[in-house]
Amino acid sequence: MVDGNVITVDAPLTNAIERRWGGGSMIPYTDPGRISEVGVEGILAVSDFDPSVIDTKMDNVETDPYYADEEHIERFVVFDNDAWARDIAARHLVYSLVQLGRGAKWVTVRDGTASEFVSVITRGRRYGYDVQGQLTLVENARLESARHGYAVTSRVPGPNVWTGGGTTNDFNTSEPHHRWSTGGLFDNVDARISIMDRAWLGSGHGWAGANYVAWNTRARSPCRRRRPRRTTRSGTAARSAPAWCRACTTHGRDHAASGTSSSRAKRSSRRACIASSSWTGSRSSLSLVVGQTHPSRDSWAEVPKEPLPWRAGPDRRERDPAGWAEHEAVPVPATGYLTERTM
Repeated sequence: MVDGNVITVDAPLTNAIERRWGGGSMIPYTDPGRISEVGVEGILAVSDFDPSVIDTKMDNVETDPYYADEEHIERFVVFDNDAWARDIAARHLVYSLVQLGRGAKWVTVRDGTASEFVSVITRGRRYGYDVQGQLTLVENARLESARHGYAVTSRVPGPNVWTGGGTTNDFNTSEPHHRWSTGGLFDNVDARISIMDRAWLGSGHGWAGANYVAWNTRARSPCRRRRPRRTTRSGTAARSAPAWCRACTTHGRDHAASGTSSSRAKRSSRRACIASSSWTGSRSSLSLVVGQTHPSRDSWAEVPKEPLPWRAGPDRRERDPAGWAEHEAVPVPATGYLTERTM
């Protein structure tokens, strides 16, 4: 809505549009032929495939034989505007249960399940929920044998939310994937989650996500990486665009697989990180998952069974109880801060 020189938008802006970062522009448009308010409910899709097509490589690494036919259904539901999907399921797909296109907005996907994907296990396959739009809510999404189960592609403005659900037997992480998406929340999701600088991975993705939150989520990969530096007018460097998490456990092999150094991977294998309560900065207690296992991992570093005490407040140091090292609070704009504890 435009009122004089005041413009009101219908969605939060999760990416900086200040002039010093490149600015922004308003472009009026009309799209009278576009359909909306379309729903898909209560459908099971099972794709036929050729069981004689077998592969023994997963991302160019030798593995056990598996079904790899790709001459069958790729996607089940594809949305590109105001729509919803509820109580849907599919088996033997190549690519995705639900794909939300570039124009997708105000979409809710609830209680969807996809399992037994059939394709070559490599890039561009098995993205169970592929989000390219904004203002999306994905609730209680269940996936089995996906690759990037919950994926956000490049240049996605957000915000987008995953709440509930999880993945099993996944071959890679759920993540902002490809180049630069902003404004994502993983809430109470049981999946391997990675919010990171993907560097040379893929076609050279670089920073894949900014202003992301993993909340009450059991994550099996790092959910924070060092943020890119920017140079201020005074010439000093500062960090920007954080991703932060609460209740995530990590394992050194995940760090090593993602390109971190072996020394850091060893340190990270015994790390658990938490963050302050959302939007309040108040005190809270947190129980971390203890001794969890995953088919692709030998073991997990144990973390204390009792909730870990911590102190809210910006940029503050404190001494942990016996057995914990000193840690430093890393500020997070407006919402709180993330802390790292190393056993």
